Amino acid sequence: MPKRNCGVCVVNFTNYNKKINYFGEFVDSELEREFSLRDVQRSLRFIKAIILILSILNILFLIADYFVLPNQNKFFLIAVAKILSFILVLVFYIRINHVEIRKLSMWVTFFEIIYSLLFLFVLNHYENPNFLIQGFGVMVIIICVFMIPNRFINMIIVSIFVSIGFLTMSYSHITDIEVSEFYAVIVYLSVVIILSSIKAYRNHYFKRIHYIDSKELLEVSSIDHLSGAYNRVKLDKELKKWVDYSKRYNTPLSLIIFDFDDFKNINDSYGHLVGDNVIIQSAQITQNNIREADVFARWGGDEFILLLPNTDIDSAKDLAERLRLSIENHFIKTMLNVTSSFGVIEYTDEDDANSLLYKADQMLYLAKKTGKNSVKG
Repeated sequence: MPKRNCGVCVVNFTNYNKKINYFGEFVDSELEREFSLRDVQRSLRFIKAIILILSILNILFLIADYFVLPNQNKFFLIAVAKILSFILVLVFYIRINHVEIRKLSMWVTFFEIIYSLLFLFVLNHYENPNFLIQGFGVMVIIICVFMIPNRFINMIIVSIFVSIGFLTMSYSHITDIEVSEFYAVIVYLSVVIILSSIKAYRNHYFKRIHYIDSKELLEVSSIDHLSGAYNRVKLDKELKKWVDYSKRYNTPLSLIIFDFDDFKNINDSYGHLVGDNVIIQSAQITQNNIREADVFARWGGDEFILLLPNTDIDSAKDLAERLRLSIENHFIKTMLNVTSSFGVIEYTDEDDANSLLYKADQMLYLAKKTGKNSVKG
């Protein structure tokens, strides 16, 4: 499989560390960070909707609290706590788009803990609440925790936290709990946490596997199999992007087009396998001499293009000359006479992608016409 260095030239698709740990995350921290950023951005609307709906429902439960709590002081404390938590969530709902994506999981976990504490606070103010009904309420909270996109480990921590908090408070606050009911609720909560954890882990696992598969498929579709350079389709996209960027920000942009002199003679004399090897080794030489920001693509046959953002014509010509010498000297060692010609052009305000390619091709034609094995720009 071809390689590509950070999207510039060669990516080794088998180099992705696909291992997923017990927390449902990539072992490769960089890959996990990349996946998480994309996943959170796609889940943002869902997170906002779930949090807002649960907050509104929590406020509506004040109606039931009004009839259940004869003590008005206790009802007032509960109402104040719920209203404050609702205001807090409303602020978070409005500001969530401005929260740093990497910290969003922390904020979601924070609000889940806040609502768990609110549930326990309300439970503590009930006079002789029904233990089984409140136990079902905890199960609903756990299910909601696993519904909201978050880190798998955080889901488990919040679920265990609210379960232990509920059982501890119930044991000390509710006086008429039957032992069989208490143990039954422990079993029910454990089953809900275990089943939800299995479901969440599978979801985390397969989302990451799908992400890797999609990433590899996208890269395969963008790369020339023989040379490992970008293919023409990908180059067209990159060229348009960087031309637009240079036009907008008035930054230099240069383009190099090169091919091998008398490449047909190499194929005819030594065979196509040798010709393919020339392409492969030359592509490797090129990628070793360019930056991560540069775009390297196979234009077709033995023609290659280098797109050099933030690079003026003099720097581009210097690079082309280094490549010309490196390719020639490399193949002298292999007893092959391989030389190359280069056309170099710098973007101007009047250019677009097509005119830039045309001008570079004209420079390459000039290099061929004036003796080959040279750089013209």
